[in-house]
Amino acid sequence: MNLALPLRTRSGSVAALMSVWPRVGEVVRAAHGFICSNCIASTLALSGGIVTMATLGLGRLDSFETAYGACGRCGARGRVIRARQDATKLQ
Repeated sequence: MNLALPLRTRSGSVAALMSVWPRVGEVVRAAHGFICSNCIASTLALSGGIVTMATLGLGRLDSFETAYGACGRCGARGRVIRARQDATKLQ
């Protein structure tokens, strides 16, 4: 079984997805609380799908936390992400 990343996804290349991670991370850190993918997408003028994929990747890092809850910006309930407080103090 080949577990390597695909060269392309439906939304574009993996490299393109990884290039938005820093921008998405900046928006999440600036939110100072939980934020949903739709609010991140509207802030960055990106598609919701690409932002959702980026938040899934960022959520695996120790510096971010994902949960099911309310977005601090729009109030919608669903999957949200925030920067861990201890991680933001290091930056």
